[in-house]
Amino acid sequence: MDFSARTTALVILALAGCVPSIVVGDQPQDEVGTESSTETSPAPDATGEPTTTTTGEPGPAVCGDGIVAAGEACDDGNDEPNDGCDADCSVTGEVVWTVEGPGEIIDLAVAPDGTILACGRDSIAFLTAFAPDGAELWSRQVNSYGEIAVDAAGRIFVLSSLAGVHSYEADGADRWGFLPGGKPLDARGIDVDDEQVYIATFEGDSDQLIVRAVDVDSGDIVWETLMPVEEEFGALDLTVLDDRVYAVGSRRTEEPALRAAAAVFTTSGELLPFALEDGPSLLWTAAAAAGGGDLVLAGYGGDAPGFLLRRVGTDLSEQWTSITPGPQPSKAERIAVGPGGQIVAAGSRPTDHGGLVRLYDGAGALLWASQFIDEDAEVETTRGAAFGPDFLVVAGYSVTGTGPNPPERWWVRRFALD
Repeated sequence: MDFSARTTALVILALAGCVPSIVVGDQPQDEVGTESSTETSPAPDATGEPTTTTTGEPGPAVCGDGIVAAGEACDDGNDEPNDGCDADCSVTGEVVWTVEGPGEIIDLAVAPDGTILACGRDSIAFLTAFAPDGAELWSRQVNSYGEIAVDAAGRIFVLSSLAGVHSYEADGADRWGFLPGGKPLDARGIDVDDEQVYIATFEGDSDQLIVRAVDVDSGDIVWETLMPVEEEFGALDLTVLDDRVYAVGSRRTEEPALRAAAAVFTTSGELLPFALEDGPSLLWTAAAAAGGGDLVLAGYGGDAPGFLLRRVGTDLSEQWTSITPGPQPSKAERIAVGPGGQIVAAGSRPTDHGGLVRLYDGAGALLWASQFIDEDAEVETTRGAAFGPDFLVVAGYSVTGTGPNPPERWWVRRFALD
C-alpha cells in the first residue's frame, strides 16, 4: 500500500494558505497610537462644497482601516485573521501554510535539516515527513502512534503505549524497536541525546513510573530505574538537559494534595531527590531544554487559570514565571525552545474546545497568541509544536461529531517568525 498517495492530494489542496479554523487573538494588547476625528459641516464654503473641520480629538478606533489607533495592537487594513493581525486588531501568528488529513496527530518534531515529522493515526498509525514548504516527502505505516524525538543525525524515535519505542532512519526506514515487558504500557515522555534515548512509562499492577535509557544505535536497554512504590508521582513529560533527565508532572503530598514536581535522574540512571516542587493543585505538563543550561516548564492549575510558563537556571532557581490569564482555564500540552531563544507553548482551552498557540521571547514576554476554533468541532486542540531553523510549526486535530467513532481531522501549520 502506498501511504504517500494517501496524503499527497491533501497537501496539494491545502498548501495555498488554506486555514479552515478561525484564528483569533486571545489576549488584550497594549494600546498603540491615536487617530484624529473629523466632522463635516452642513454649511458649504464659497465653492459650494461641504467644509471639513478637524477637531484634534482622538476618534473611535476602527479596526480594519489601516490606522493603528488607541486600543489596537495592530491594524493591517483587512479582516484576514491569519496574517499576523486578526479581525479585532490584536497580534496573532502569521500562518504561512496549512496541510490537513483525516485522523489525529499525536506529536510533531523537526529534524536538523528542517524536515517536519508528524506521527498520528487514521485507519492506520502513520509517520509522515514534510518539507519546510509543506510538501509531503514520504509517509509510512508504523507499529503505533506516539510522541517523537529526533537526534542530531536525523534518526527518529517514536514512543507509544501499544508498541513501546521504535526507531527509524531519517528516510523512514526501520532501525529497531521493542516493547518493555512485552505488553501495552502507559507512555509519558521521550527525549534523546547523542548516545541514549530516554523514555518514561507506567507499567504493571503497581502503576509505578519507570525511566529507561536505550542505546541509540542498538536499541538495547542501558539502564532502567523504578520509582519507589510509596512515591505517588504522575509524570506527564520527560526531557534531558546536560547530565540530568527530568520527568515532570505532580506528586501527592501529606496535605493530601497534588503538587507540581519533577522526578530527577542522572543520565547514568541514578534517582535524585524531587525538584521543581510548587503549590497545591498545580502540575507541570511539559518541559524543554533551553539555552545556557536552563530549563523551561509549562503548567496549569492552582492559582494559575491560564498558561503558566517558568524558566529555571542550571541550579533550578527561578529565572522568571509568566502567567497568561484568560477568560477560561487553559493548559499547555507541548512546549519547545527555538534557535533564537523564543518559546512556543501549544495546548487547549477545554471549555470551548479551542486550540491555542502562544509565542514568547526568552524573557517570558508574550509576543503573540492565536486561538483555533472549528465551529463544527466538538474538540479542537494542538498536540505538537517545534521550531525549524527559521520557522515554527504546530500540529493538532479536531473532532467533528459524537458517538463511538466521530470524524477526526488533523492539521499541520507553519508560522512565520520575524
